[in-house]
Amino acid sequence: MVQSRPKVISTIGHSNHHYQDFIRLLRPHGIQTLVDVRTNPRSRFPHFKRAFLENALPKDQIDYLFLGDELGGHPNAEDQYDSEGHALYERLSKTKEFERGIKKLLDIYTETQLVLMFTEWSPLTCHRHPFLSRVLLERSVRVVHLHRDGSSQDASDLFAKNSFAPPQLPLMELPGEDLTWRSPKKIR
Repeated sequence: MVQSRPKVISTIGHSNHHYQDFIRLLRPHGIQTLVDVRTNPRSRFPHFKRAFLENALPKDQIDYLFLGDELGGHPNAEDQYDSEGHALYERLSKTKEFERGIKKLLDIYTETQLVLMFTEWSPLTCHRHPFLSRVLLERSVRVVHLHRDGSSQDASDLFAKNSFAPPQLPLMELPGEDLTWRSPKKIR
């Protein structure tokens, strides 16, 4: 009887890696699909621009899927930011676009080993990782971050060891709304 690997959604920050070094980080995890969740899939590193990845990844037997419009961390609506410029995850998670993106992830993650690609190498400085990981963990999906040194770490461990919440509670929020769940850094 063949045992299948437990399904997991991996995350990785492309940082300043050379393309082949980046691919080498994905290989041990059997990554078959890279999901680009950057709102603007551009980079000062040409090999992390959307057009390059769309062409290069299939040559390395990795599919490319862009979901930055649905899952990106730079919402367009002003009411999805607080007065300090942090994205408000509670509000963003309730948009139709976001739900559509999460549904796409959940539909494909049982069929392919996928990785969500961010820009920042550390999940602690990334504004997307704590947002997407929390939503996936709440839906009983195991999330593992792939570090630049080749190691990996469960997102649940990251949350247990690090606080992504701001140090103080907001003065006003709608009943049932959690305005402390926001991006760790200012987006705007």
